[in-house]
Parts: sequence; structure tokens; C-alpha cells
Amino acid sequence: MKNALAAALAAITLFAGSAAFAQVPAPTTDTSRKADVTYGRVKEFTEGQKIVLDVNNAPDKSFDLTDQNTKVTLAKGLKVGDPVKVTERTVNGKKVVDIVHHSGGNVKHGAKTRTEEKEQNK
Repeated sequence: MKNALAAALAAITLFAGSAAFAQVPAPTTDTSRKADVTYGRVKEFTEGQKIVLDVNNAPDKSFDLTDQNTKVTLAKGLKVGDPVKVTERTVNGKKVVDIVHHSGGNVKHGAKTRTEEKEQNK
């Protein structure tokens, strides 16, 4: 009788415990793995304020570095004329942008200077 009571108590505890865990919703985080990758060249850069990138055959991309809704991470030592790779994605509803040096081949980065840009647009 004791063994049957202990088995019944163990079964109820096991069943109730698993039901309680089943009711806890999984945490939801929007970690969008989709990212837009663009290659360009630094056209303007005001440290702590903004960065403008010249993208070949596309409008320039501009990022406000003071925007609270966008997290922009810049590679160290970026300067005007540097070729860059830009990765844009959304994480938990917040725009995240990574701008890093790029030296890989087979990619058009846009004009190095305003003179080159004018010549490309002729």
C-alpha cells in the first residue's frame, strides 16, 4: 500500500511539474539573421556625428551616428576615401549597422573623390 501511494504521488508530481513547465512561453526575441550587405567608399565622415558612403550605381548612404534607434559600429581608423563593407540588419526592432574596412576584390566601391564621382556620372 505504501509503495502504491508513493508511486501515485510521484506520478502526480511528475505530471503536474511537466504541465507547469509546458505553460511557460518561450522568450521571443527578433534576431533577424537577414542582413543587407553593401560595398562603398567613405565620402564624408564627421566623427561622432555622421558618415556618408558613396555606393557605386546607387544613391549615397548616410548614417546619423547620434540616432538612438540605430546602432552604428565603425571600424577603427576609417577616413574619407576608404573602401568599406556595410552590413545592415534589424535586431529586436533596432537597426544595427556595421561598417568595416574592405579590401576584397571583384567589388566596385564607388568613387574615391568628388572629382572621380563627377567623371563617373558623365
